[in-house]
Amino acid sequence: MADITDWIAIQYRKYPASSAIILAALVLIATLPFLIVSQNESAAERIADYAYFFLVIGVLMRIINLKSKTLKKWLDAVKNKVIKALASFYAYCKKFYNDLMRTPNLKYKTIMVTAILTMLFIDYAVPLNFTTTLKPIPPEYQWLANQTGSFTIAEYPVIPEIYSAEPFNASDPYYIFYQQFHGKKLFNGAWNGIGKAVEDQVSNLSNPQTPQILAWYNVSYVIVHYPSNPYQPYQGLSLVEVFPNASVYKVTASPSIYWPYQLQQIEKNLKPTTLVP
Repeated sequence: MADITDWIAIQYRKYPASSAIILAALVLIATLPFLIVSQNESAAERIADYAYFFLVIGVLMRIINLKSKTLKKWLDAVKNKVIKALASFYAYCKKFYNDLMRTPNLKYKTIMVTAILTMLFIDYAVPLNFTTTLKPIPPEYQWLANQTGSFTIAEYPVIPEIYSAEPFNASDPYYIFYQQFHGKKLFNGAWNGIGKAVEDQVSNLSNPQTPQILAWYNVSYVIVHYPSNPYQPYQGLSLVEVFPNASVYKVTASPSIYWPYQLQQIEKNLKPTTLVP
């Protein structure tokens, strides 16, 4: 421990300004876990920005303070290592080629050359169209994309798992994937913490309180996917559009006046380890 403190003292005497800035960055980073546990996410985000800024400035100042002789010595060492590595690679390739040419077995040479040419052909000539595509776009998302304004939607059923038993794979990843097409704000998508707890509370549309909670979060439209939720009337929701695999409802319920108190109780019951942003 004494050696560490002596080294820190030496570094501070040699580079007082940069050492002070780096130390300030480390102190800010040390406060982040406490802010996250206390759910002060906005303050944690600002502190993280300041810590990153101080750390970058401190490191740059330390680099600038390096003596030119030390920097030149380090660059020469790196250059020598790179040259040595390239020389070793060239020697290996040359040895491999010479060994191949000295091999009396023509069959072995043919197999090696053919394998190399085949790999090059597959790498450069064969088109591998493994790309992600949004097509075909479900009609409910096409309709949603044509709606003007900025608003929030909620999609049902609420299934956080990546793989779903639904034939059309209705799940939070499915909803998030098509959000890049329609561009509307999405109520779904929480994996843990308070967001996941809220999503669990509104998972049943047949509960009259669910539309009221959605209205409290300024959700404008609800998209219900089939077949697990076939079309049916819901209290506090007004049917707008019907598509082959989904129905669109407009939230007409008034915001719940009891939800803020229920939300406080949910936050108290959550374990600190689950409060992940």
